[in-house]
Amino acid sequence: MKAKIFRNALLVCVLVLTTSMPGHVRADEAQKTTQPSIYDEFADGSKQIADALPRAQKEGKHILLQFGANWCGWCHKLHRLFDTDQSIAEELESHYVVVMIDVNKEHNKEVDLKYGHPTRFGLPVIVILDSNGRQLTTQDTGKLEEGDHHNPDKVLAFLKEWAHKELAGQSPVIDQVTQATDFVGKWTNKDFQTRDITRVYIRQDGDTAIVHEWGRCHPKECDWGEATVTQKGSALSVAWQPGFAVEIQELTLLADGSLQVTTHTHFTDNSGRKDYDTKDIFAKGVVHDWSDPTPK
Repeated sequence: MKAKIFRNALLVCVLVLTTSMPGHVRADEAQKTTQPSIYDEFADGSKQIADALPRAQKEGKHILLQFGANWCGWCHKLHRLFDTDQSIAEELESHYVVVMIDVNKEHNKEVDLKYGHPTRFGLPVIVILDSNGRQLTTQDTGKLEEGDHHNPDKVLAFLKEWAHKELAGQSPVIDQVTQATDFVGKWTNKDFQTRDITRVYIRQDGDTAIVHEWGRCHPKECDWGEATVTQKGSALSVAWQPGFAVEIQELTLLADGSLQVTTHTHFTDNSGRKDYDTKDIFAKGVVHDWSDPTPK
């Protein structure tokens, strides 16, 4: 009986101490629950951008996409800086339409991929679009940090630098494809011994450019399928998701009429493999039987 009474008394003491002792964990949890949400976790990022375009065009402003999540402390820091620093707030009000894109738990993943997977730099990350929705630049906000905060001068300098920049007088790449059909066509890798991309076919479907790619496999090519390209300066950008990685490609035309495809591969399978880049050169209209390893 005494042992039972002692155990009960000990349990009461433990409960009293546990409930009365302040702790960092509980304080942190309280802070998390009281911290206001700055991202709409249910919003469709594509629709958010589409809704921002009419205002940007009417007011002659660029669109600033801030990719982040409500759990991201640095996202809240940047958002507070945008609100509390008068010079930054005025610059944003005068020259930008700000759109907060939530990427929590791969939400709006297709938006991230559309703009070249900017979240690979971490959160928050900024993408600037012109009033027509054309991507102008991506900014790794880690480069704007100083100690435990974002440097206001660096942030303001970045905003001022891109407030009036355009694509050097160029039309959107899709317009270039429509008018000059430079990218449209069937392209074959000049290196017949390649272990990478073998063919790239680019076609136009209305106002959209579509790329179809194949890769080297045995005994015949692997069909990667089709993807929609987006404009990035004077190049085309396309994202592929083979399941174990995200591959971001940039397609550019060289002076000799060749097509250059630069691919950045970021592994997502927790294998520990490092990112890597490849570069392939393609000729237009060349035919090659890729089931035969020897050049024709």
